[in-house]
Amino acid sequence: MNLVSNAAEVIYGAGKITISTENLYIDRPVSGYDYVEEGGYVALIVSDTGAGISDEDIGKIFEPFYTEKKMGRGGTGLGMAVVWGTAKDHNGYIDIQSTLGKGTTFILYFPIRNGR
Repeated sequence: MNLVSNAAEVIYGAGKITISTENLYIDRPVSGYDYVEEGGYVALIVSDTGAGISDEDIGKIFEPFYTEKKMGRGGTGLGMAVVWGTAKDHNGYIDIQSTLGKGTTFILYFPIRNGR
């Protein structure tokens, strides 16, 4: 929900948010991680055609209380920290692909655990 509400806030005028899932087998590193456990994953993909995220901000967005929102526009700066915590609590990974002025894609990888 946090990914979708953030995406909606950065789309000015007409835009698009896409939510999809995919089963994947990962045997290579994920951007931002030195090590990724090889195996089956379910990917949750949330893409938008919004403003995009600068390289500087991508390095900060998961920090608690970090926000780019204007005062009185809502948000606590905890939404993305919750996304990070959820992925981490499930031994998952997050990949971010963003281009300023074109949009952002978040890919959350959650390991498939047989029998659990």
